[in-house]
Amino acid sequence: MTEDCNVVQNTLKAKRDQLLDMACNNKKAQDEFWNSLSEEDRLKAFGYVTRKIYQGDIIDKGSYRYVLYNVFGFGPESYELGMDSGYMAIHNAIFDGEHFVDQLRAFCKQFCIENADKKIQEFIL
Repeated sequence: MTEDCNVVQNTLKAKRDQLLDMACNNKKAQDEFWNSLSEEDRLKAFGYVTRKIYQGDIIDKGSYRYVLYNVFGFGPESYELGMDSGYMAIHNAIFDGEHFVDQLRAFCKQFCIENADKKIQEFIL
């Protein structure tokens, strides 16, 4: 049994190391690509990506996969890349904040709190 566990552990360790190497290589390639762009092209790319995130997360209130697949037009290969780049953390932070505000609005409506939207904006900012 111990030998089987060692084989499984070694296999998992090798796979983990492979994934970490891939993530490191992706980050290096992304940095090289970014640095090869002109400032004008970097600004265009930044504007495009942030506009798409705004559309998918704020306007559409889409899931992580929805934004990757429907807004950006990627396939399943983008899932891990989005995690490695920090987009999933950004998406979850946006969703948690929007969800909180929605719940706060519902609470204010239920208890007939006047000027609720103004008070919520003051609270958030």
